[in-house]
Formats: sequence, structure tokens, C-alpha cells
Amino acid sequence: MAETEIDDRLAMDAAVVGDQLTANDLAGGFRFLMDQAKALEGDVVQAPDVATSQAIGRMQNQLVKRAAELNAKSIDLLTGQARITAEHINSAVAAAKSVIDRIANIQRKLTKLGAVLDFFAAVLTGDGRAILAGAQDLKDQLDAA
Repeated sequence: MAETEIDDRLAMDAAVVGDQLTANDLAGGFRFLMDQAKALEGDVVQAPDVATSQAIGRMQNQLVKRAAELNAKSIDLLTGQARITAEHINSAVAAAKSVIDRIANIQRKLTKLGAVLDFFAAVLTGDGRAILAGAQDLKDQLDAA
């Protein structure tokens, strides 16, 4: 994403002192991550080799860990950065779900789930600029073949 596109998106309302993403705001992300970890159980059984099975297990652990991080506390938004809302987060989750649920190839699925983890890492920072950039990166990864 070009820097000017990020700057244009930051024209949205700016966060003020006290703006947060609460566990309730992030509940959709939490559920999505937990659902994806559970869905990978079937892929472990069908894994073509031990290395793939181990990669799936690592992804499951990372998904559960990130879900716990989202559920652990409210995330203070950085003042002056974009005011990110539950609607923004849920929109990204819906886009990821619509793509990931249709992927049969486990390596592609793991790659897309890695992009979801990266997005939520940005969310955890509370930095509107980083979250918007993370959302664009997630979109790019979801759109990639």
C-alpha cells in the first residue's frame, strides 16, 4: 500500500484519550481464531507427512495464543491515530473467513492464517496506522493466489 493511501485512510476519525478496543469488540476475532484452530484438527489427521502435521500443530498453538491475547485486556488506541472500531476488525475477520474457509490446500491455508496472525499482532499494538497497514497486508495476502 502506498504511503498516501495510508495517509488518506488516517483521515478517518482520530482516536482520543480513552478510546479502546475491548474484549467484547474483539470477540469476533477471538471466535474466528479459536474456530480456525479447531478446524485444523481435521487437517492434522489428513496431513501428508510429519512436517506438515507439525506445521499445522504450530499454527493451532499460535492461533490459540493470539486469541488469548485478544481476550486478555482492552487495547488502548494511540491518541491521534485512526480510531479503529469493532466494525473494522469484524470486517477484516469476515473477509479472512470467506477466503480461508474455501481453501483446501493446507500450505495455502497456513499462509493465509499467518497473515491473519500478523493482522492481529498489529491490532494488539493499538496503533491505528499499523492496524490499517496490517489490514491492507491481510487483504493483499487474501487476494494472492
